[in-house]
Amino acid sequence: IQTIHIEDTDVILKNLTIQRNECSGIVLENSNSEIENVEISVLDGEIPAQNSAAIYISSGSPEIKDSHIKGGLDLSSGDNIYSGYGIYIVGEASPIIEQNTIEHYDVPISVQSSYPVFSENLMHDNTTQGVLIEGNLSQNTVWQIPGENIPYVIDENLSIIEGSVLTVNPGNVIKLKSGSGVNEKAGLLVDGIMIAQGTSDEQIIFTSFYDDEHAGDTNQDNDFTTPTPGDWGTITFSADGSVLDNVIIRYGGFGDGGSASRAGFMRGAVLIKDLISISNSVIENNRAIGVQLDNDDDVEFVNVIFRNHNVNWGWQNTSSKAIYIEGDLPNPSFNGCNFYDNTCDIYWKDGKDKCEALGIDPPIDCCE
Repeated sequence: IQTIHIEDTDVILKNLTIQRNECSGIVLENSNSEIENVEISVLDGEIPAQNSAAIYISSGSPEIKDSHIKGGLDLSSGDNIYSGYGIYIVGEASPIIEQNTIEHYDVPISVQSSYPVFSENLMHDNTTQGVLIEGNLSQNTVWQIPGENIPYVIDENLSIIEGSVLTVNPGNVIKLKSGSGVNEKAGLLVDGIMIAQGTSDEQIIFTSFYDDEHAGDTNQDNDFTTPTPGDWGTITFSADGSVLDNVIIRYGGFGDGGSASRAGFMRGAVLIKDLISISNSVIENNRAIGVQLDNDDDVEFVNVIFRNHNVNWGWQNTSSKAIYIEGDLPNPSFNGCNFYDNTCDIYWKDGKDKCEALGIDPPIDCCE
């Protein structure tokens, strides 16, 4: 049962109060409706169903503005019940979500293969304080900052499809979730183009779901969990044209060497398979590898800091590597780059002489 169900038509809902039961409140299907200054809450004693949403959006371009979306309260205990979704967006919808307050939900906003536009939203007391995003991006899209201390949270894998461009605006924080194995660790698959161009004052951060230093305590556990190298998987670039400028990439890079049969199973926090640009950035605190080159292009690193790759992992205590290169085809260059506190600065398999010939100043540790 839905309180209001709007399909294939447009309506204006303003200055309303809607109380719902455990089911969804407003359902918008292929609708460009306007919802403004609407309060959606849960009836006393009701608990939102786990898969229900206060506002469910499928396709269309509705506008949700200046509204208050509040979850349920368990009156028997006085505790907030964190269940269900505040806003659930699917079906390649492109809603405008701005200046709303969302509180007391398991996931305040969930985005599945869609293209919302965010601005100045607030989140309070949700299980996950962020915009959960997954699926495929097959259209050009821009990620604005959803609101103060509201990151994008990638759950499992997000794919940028060939021919599409994701532009990440300065100041955004992207947190990636963890998992027990490589297939469960969140990652970003860039088969199209990603333009992540921050500024010196507003860097773009790719980090662990557990990293409270950027965008606050997203998983709301009061420092019970802390970030560790390898919390998430890999950002894989498989096409020409992506840009990383004034970004920080930390706590990724998978390494699994729990047994002899798994020895050497590793990947970088960044895996480069085609020509991209990296400048004015920091690659730090990753597990197996910071940046992995698997291409035949002249990738240029300009003013990049590689630091704190110093984890011993796996059954043979394999050491972390800031950069991993294999084969004769990669031809990287390093201008104004610095390496600090890495167990190995550059590992070039069967190519230590090529590493030394790079002429990096100050000198680095070339290992093989």
